[in-house]
Amino acid sequence: MVQTSLRTTDNEEVVLPNSVVMGNSIVNRSSLPLCRAQVIVGVDYNCDLKVAKEAVLKAAAEHPLSVQNEERQPAAYITALGDNAIEITLWAWANEADRWTLQCDLNEQVVETSAKSISTSRSRNATYTSSILKRRLKGGWEMDALHTIARNLTKKRQTVSCAESCTGGMLAAAFTSVAGSSQWFDQSFVTYSNKAKEYRLGVLPETLLEHGAVSRQTVYEMARGAKAVAQADYAVGISGIAGPGGGESKPVGTVWFGFAFPGGSCEAMRRFDGNRESVRAQAVAFALERLAGLVENGGDAV
Repeated sequence: MVQTSLRTTDNEEVVLPNSVVMGNSIVNRSSLPLCRAQVIVGVDYNCDLKVAKEAVLKAAAEHPLSVQNEERQPAAYITALGDNAIEITLWAWANEADRWTLQCDLNEQVVETSAKSISTSRSRNATYTSSILKRRLKGGWEMDALHTIARNLTKKRQTVSCAESCTGGMLAAAFTSVAGSSQWFDQSFVTYSNKAKEYRLGVLPETLLEHGAVSRQTVYEMARGAKAVAQADYAVGISGIAGPGGGESKPVGTVWFGFAFPGGSCEAMRRFDGNRESVRAQAVAFALERLAGLVENGGDAV
């Protein structure tokens, strides 16, 4: 059984059976007194995911630091799937630049009555994960992030570009799956080799030599390069090791993401479980979720 414990605002410990929290913090990157909070909650595959999202949103709405109005509402996205848990990422507004925690007993509200966690068979779950993500990106299970990106970029008359290595154009394909995407998506780059990264995006040879293609420094330059060449407002750079070969320092499933936006940039690294197809699909899902948060908030928070 997967479980974790959280400290609430009054420093009491709350145990969440069949769940795992990946992170919880507020990062204020703007001059606004309000801060954007990100909490990632993992739930068991036996969950009713619609109920899980509702439970997470309810917990955010009832949190003493949470702020809600017509323009600022909490949002929850199903963002990644691993062998043992499905990640739900919550974005909410808080009225204090401080750390906060999400108090929500997912076991009582979400998980079916069962003491057994899903099988840890990597191959079986990799296939299951991949099929779910395929349905998601084809317009089935979850289109929240894509619709958030499309709605906000269209409204603000802004555009996005992307530079992809391990995903080989899958993020661009997700963009163009949305009707009307030509209003906010003009071009992208598939730069699989180091030479292509240098020639098309302006990634420095010394960056690749010193840090490698799968690194924070490289995806930073990929995102900045794509943004500049495409003259876009936002850009995403993705470089990772989808498999089957990997190393000790950079195992299979390691993916780096770079995001360039008006006024700044940021990077993130994730390690995904599953086979090559599953890792690539999860990388696209994560990029969409993170980009959705950026465009919705004008690039102020990640």
